[in-house]
Amino acid sequence: MITNSLKIIKPEQIDDKNTTFQICSSDNISELILSIKKMGILSPLLVQPISDNNFRIVSGFSRFKAVKTLGIQNIPVFIKTTPDDLELFKIAIQEQSVTKTTGCHTNLFCDKKTGTRF
Repeated sequence: MITNSLKIIKPEQIDDKNTTFQICSSDNISELILSIKKMGILSPLLVQPISDNNFRIVSGFSRFKAVKTLGIQNIPVFIKTTPDDLELFKIAIQEQSVTKTTGCHTNLFCDKKTGTRF
């Protein structure tokens, strides 16, 4: 059974070297950085506790990289608690497929005439 809670945590509470659930890596996060700088973090990272007040990312590796680049100190996260890593891996795959299919991380809205991204 998965339990969820929403919390604000500090970047140092996340083990960014633990890439157990990372499905693909995106080196070009410049548009994501601009979006977060302009609008903030619109979608919390999904994390799993690994010890008291320390977490590993399930979904949101690019967002975390952008947050660190911008020096943001308060990160909204959904904490997913389950003993079943397979369930978390399924969530990571689902999140990745939605983000990549819709291009949510770079093109939430785009004016096709001007090319302006919102």
